[in-house]
Amino acid sequence: MQIMGRAVCGRIAGHRDQRLRDLWRQDLTLAEIGKRLGFSIASISIKAAALDLPPRRSPSAGRLYLIEEASRRNLSLRELTAKIIATVAKARLVGAVLDDEADAEEAEAEA
Repeated sequence: MQIMGRAVCGRIAGHRDQRLRDLWRQDLTLAEIGKRLGFSIASISIKAAALDLPPRRSPSAGRLYLIEEASRRNLSLRELTAKIIATVAKARLVGAVLDDEADAEEAEAEA
Protein backbone atom coordinates (compact mmCIF):
# COMPACT_ATOMS: atom_id res chain seq x y z
CA MET A 1 0.00 0.00 0.00
CA GLN A 2 2.86 2.42 0.70
CA ILE A 3 4.25 1.88 -2.78
CA MET A 4 0.95 2.99 -4.28
CA GLY A 5 1.01 6.07 -2.04
CA ARG A 6 4.47 6.95 -3.33
CA ALA A 7 3.35 6.47 -6.93
CA VAL A 8 0.41 8.83 -6.43
CA CYS A 9 2.73 11.29 -4.68
CA GLY A 10 5.15 11.07 -7.61
CA ARG A 11 2.38 11.88 -10.11
CA ILE A 12 1.35 14.90 -8.07
CA ALA A 13 4.97 16.04 -7.84
CA GLY A 14 5.34 15.45 -11.59
CA HIS A 15 2.31 17.63 -12.27
CA ARG A 16 3.72 20.36 -10.02
CA ASP A 17 7.10 20.10 -11.77
CA GLN A 18 5.42 20.57 -15.15
CA ARG A 19 3.50 23.59 -13.81
CA LEU A 20 6.81 25.06 -12.60
CA ARG A 21 8.35 24.53 -16.04
CA ASP A 22 5.36 26.23 -17.69
CA LEU A 23 5.47 29.22 -15.34
CA TRP A 24 9.26 29.46 -15.75
CA ARG A 25 8.85 29.73 -19.53
CA GLN A 26 6.41 32.63 -19.03
CA ASP A 27 9.29 34.63 -17.54
CA LEU A 28 7.43 35.25 -14.29
CA THR A 29 9.34 36.32 -11.21
CA LEU A 30 10.29 33.73 -8.63
CA ALA A 31 7.92 35.47 -6.22
CA GLU A 32 5.02 35.18 -8.69
CA ILE A 33 5.78 31.51 -9.40
CA GLY A 34 6.04 30.83 -5.66
CA LYS A 35 2.71 32.54 -5.03
CA ARG A 36 0.99 30.51 -7.74
CA LEU A 37 2.44 27.21 -6.55
CA GLY A 38 2.30 27.96 -2.82
CA PHE A 39 6.05 27.74 -2.17
CA SER A 40 8.79 30.14 -1.06
CA ILE A 41 11.16 31.81 -3.49
CA ALA A 42 14.00 29.68 -2.12
CA SER A 43 12.01 26.47 -2.72
CA ILE A 44 11.23 27.53 -6.29
CA SER A 45 14.87 28.38 -6.94
CA ILE A 46 16.10 25.04 -5.55
CA LYS A 47 13.49 23.05 -7.49
CA ALA A 48 14.28 24.95 -10.70
CA ALA A 49 17.95 24.07 -10.31
CA ALA A 50 17.03 20.43 -9.65
CA LEU A 51 14.89 20.41 -12.82
CA ASP A 52 17.82 21.93 -14.74
CA LEU A 53 15.79 24.96 -15.82
CA PRO A 54 17.79 27.74 -17.49
CA PRO A 55 19.13 30.43 -15.15
CA ARG A 56 17.17 33.65 -14.81
CA ARG A 57 18.57 36.83 -16.30
CA SER A 58 19.73 39.38 -13.80
CA PRO A 59 17.07 42.09 -13.96
CA SER A 60 18.06 45.58 -15.04
CA ALA A 61 16.83 48.68 -13.19
CA GLY A 62 14.05 49.12 -15.78
CA ARG A 63 12.98 45.52 -15.41
CA LEU A 64 13.00 45.84 -11.62
CA TYR A 65 10.68 48.83 -11.97
CA LEU A 66 8.36 46.79 -14.20
CA ILE A 67 8.39 43.91 -11.72
CA GLU A 68 7.49 46.25 -8.85
CA GLU A 69 4.81 47.99 -10.92
CA ALA A 70 3.30 44.66 -12.01
CA SER A 71 3.21 43.52 -8.40
CA ARG A 72 1.63 46.81 -7.29
CA ARG A 73 -1.08 46.47 -9.95
CA ASN A 74 -1.54 42.75 -9.19
CA LEU A 75 -0.61 41.80 -12.77
CA SER A 76 1.90 39.36 -14.18
CA LEU A 77 4.90 40.91 -15.90
CA ARG A 78 3.53 39.66 -19.21
CA GLU A 79 0.14 41.34 -18.62
CA LEU A 80 1.78 44.64 -17.68
CA THR A 81 4.04 44.50 -20.73
CA ALA A 82 1.02 43.89 -22.98
CA LYS A 83 -0.72 46.93 -21.46
CA ILE A 84 2.36 49.08 -22.02
CA ILE A 85 2.66 47.94 -25.64
CA ALA A 86 -1.02 48.71 -26.25
CA THR A 87 -0.62 52.17 -24.69
CA VAL A 88 2.45 52.94 -26.79
CA ALA A 89 0.65 51.77 -29.94
CA LYS A 90 -2.30 54.09 -29.15
CA ALA A 91 0.07 56.99 -28.46
CA ARG A 92 1.82 56.43 -31.80
CA LEU A 93 -1.53 56.32 -33.59
CA VAL A 94 -2.64 59.57 -31.95
CA GLY A 95 0.73 61.12 -32.79
CA ALA A 96 0.39 60.08 -36.42
CA VAL A 97 -3.12 61.55 -36.63
CA LEU A 98 -1.93 64.82 -35.08
CA ASP A 99 1.01 64.93 -37.49
CA ASP A 100 -1.35 64.38 -40.43
CA GLU A 101 -3.64 67.16 -39.21
CA ALA A 102 -0.67 69.52 -38.77
CA ASP A 103 0.58 68.68 -42.28
CA ALA A 104 -2.91 69.32 -43.70
CA GLU A 105 -3.15 72.68 -41.91
CA GLU A 106 0.33 73.62 -43.13
CA ALA A 107 -0.60 72.70 -46.72
CA GLU A 108 -3.79 74.78 -46.48
CA ALA A 109 -1.83 77.75 -45.15
CA GLU A 110 0.65 77.51 -48.03
CA ALA A 111 -2.13 77.30 -50.63
